[in-house]
Amino acid sequence: MTNKKLTIISIILILLFLSLSLYNSGVLMHGIKVEEGYVSSQGATLRYLAWIPEDTPVKGTAVLFHGYGGSSEMMSWIGVELARQGYVAVAFDSRGHGKSSSTVSYNVSTLLRDYYSVVGAVDRVTGEVVLAGHSMGGRAVQEVGSRINASRVIVIASSPLNTTSVEKKLLVLAMQDEIFTFSNIPINRLNGWEIYVSPTDDHLTILYNPAVVDKIVSWTVGKATYTYAWSRLIVTLLLSVLAVLLMIIVPLPFIDTDAASYREAKTAPRLSWENIAVSALVAPLAFLFFNAFTGITRAPIGSFILGVFYSQALGILFLYRRQLSQIKPFIGKFSPAALLSGITLAAYSYLMMHSALQPFLNVEPSIYRLVILLVLYVLFLPPVFVLEAFSPRGGTSKVFLVRLASKAACFAVAWLVLKIAIGGGFAGYFLIVVFISLVLLIPLDLLASVIASRKIEQANVVWLPILLSILLGSVTPVT
Repeated sequence: MTNKKLTIISIILILLFLSLSLYNSGVLMHGIKVEEGYVSSQGATLRYLAWIPEDTPVKGTAVLFHGYGGSSEMMSWIGVELARQGYVAVAFDSRGHGKSSSTVSYNVSTLLRDYYSVVGAVDRVTGEVVLAGHSMGGRAVQEVGSRINASRVIVIASSPLNTTSVEKKLLVLAMQDEIFTFSNIPINRLNGWEIYVSPTDDHLTILYNPAVVDKIVSWTVGKATYTYAWSRLIVTLLLSVLAVLLMIIVPLPFIDTDAASYREAKTAPRLSWENIAVSALVAPLAFLFFNAFTGITRAPIGSFILGVFYSQALGILFLYRRQLSQIKPFIGKFSPAALLSGITLAAYSYLMMHSALQPFLNVEPSIYRLVILLVLYVLFLPPVFVLEAFSPRGGTSKVFLVRLASKAACFAVAWLVLKIAIGGGFAGYFLIVVFISLVLLIPLDLLASVIASRKIEQANVVWLPILLSILLGSVTPVT
């Protein structure tokens, strides 16, 4: 495809992206004021989001608690629709999550203190109090609700507690949930609960399913209620897909598309299924790296991804141990152009990934995580360098498939080892991490594969560690 055609396609996609963005902010968010703020609470700074109705009398207050590894954005799908019905909806990043400081805490007295601090910082809080929590937050709302006389409690993808004393309780479960299933909940815990089971959702998608959002809002209001959940989901998914496409397509006209064949086979390893096999064989090492890096970074999600990258890099070094001499010419090809291209790609790819992911979870770096982001960046440099120096050569599609298949094999085996070693809900949680990681690696590896076939392949060593450290440093809980 010529540069002219790529430019035209890029312009069309950009115009469509801007149009949908305007529709999202102008129509779907009409009548709702979104407020972001920070409040101090018992030695921590907590970030909160509030959705406040502007054209509707306030009926009550809804406080939303996200799950482990989540952020306020994950609860926004419920918060926006509750605000449309007249509730001041508030979600805050729990300690060690999102843009809040401190480390993860399950202490009930701390939860109560944080609850009062956040609610006290938001204007127009009045009326009945509704609590809704997902996963880890599901337990939190039951503990808090029993102590503040909440009028309603909504528990999503979590187990009900026998101690929950709130009279009106809704339990929302996903039949396909990897962590909590309907059959695992003792029947004696279901007394007094209204139960809604979503048969097609898992532990994460249940938060974004319009049918689930409609059920929660209707139950809270007390009658069947129309929401914009379906419209918002469709528009948001379209925006996310467009952002990913733009991340890949826009840089192409600026890359030398006539240089795809300049790297001869004799200068680098050929495509080989050995890459995939070796990546799978060394994957158990990822568990050892995971434990070591968690102690250094205090970031379990980032440490798990690091462990996969390091184990795969060691396997590649072993596979190509007789061709280590090619590292020197790879280093020698670093140039100001490659550095500038890498920095530009990092900035642009983050902008697009932010557009694609921020509606679902926080990927914005926080000042409280600058050290973690820097440590992750330094730790990502060695494995990315090795993987790029020995990246397979050939047509872009083949390079992409082998790169992605190698990582998929390594991720899959690494998770199986973690499941055997740890098991329980923790393994189920990291299965979600693996799935999301592989989905995100598709566009990243596709763009990296294109660049690896051109004269600025060293740019991958610049932009990939930057992007990975920002994304992972923002989403991982701090322990």
